[in-house]
Amino acid sequence: MAAQREVLADKINEKYKYYISVKGIPEDEVDEFTNLHTAYKGVGGNHSGDAKYEYCINHLSVIPVKTKLVIKDE
Repeated sequence: MAAQREVLADKINEKYKYYISVKGIPEDEVDEFTNLHTAYKGVGGNHSGDAKYEYCINHLSVIPVKTKLVIKDE
C-alpha cells in the first residue's frame, strides 16, 4: 500500500505542476484528478497531496477543451 500511495502522490504532484503551468485544469481531466485524489486518500495519503489537490480545485479555473476526431482512411 505504501508503494501505491507513493505512485499516486507522484501523479498528483505531476498534475499539480502541469495545471499551474497552464493556469487551469482541462475540463476533461477534472473527474480524473478527483478520482486520483480519492484513490490517494483511500491508501492513506497525507496532507501534501490534499493541499495540492485542494489548491487546484479551489484556485484554478476549468479550461474548456475542444476536440476534433480525425478518421484516416486505411
